[in-house]
Amino acid sequence: MKKFLYAVSISMLMLISISAQEQTLVRINEIEHGGFGAVVTKFARINNEFGILVGGRGGWIIDHTFVLGAGGYGLANQIKGNIPVDGLKRNLAFGYGGIEMEYILHSDALLHLTIYSLIGAG
Repeated sequence: MKKFLYAVSISMLMLISISAQEQTLVRINEIEHGGFGAVVTKFARINNEFGILVGGRGGWIIDHTFVLGAGGYGLANQIKGNIPVDGLKRNLAFGYGGIEMEYILHSDALLHLTIYSLIGAG
């Protein structure tokens, strides 16, 4: 009986080690990647007026789930400033840009969700 239990336990250990697969944090050989570039128009309420921001962004898409890129945007229409300079009210003019990071949830689905962040200056 001891020999039988010993043989069964050895067999189980062999099956577990055979069925175990190597796991790593990064799958170098299987990662798919690509890129994109886009012209972007954004709308925002600036100083209680309708603002149009025009710019562009581009990025490297890694394994259909993560984007690392850059973007830049500028105000395209005239918006009056609140604070007079030299007695005259001036128009606002500004732009901003920086590094963009984006996480894509369920990228293979027709509709999917992304979490986007831009870290930069303007």
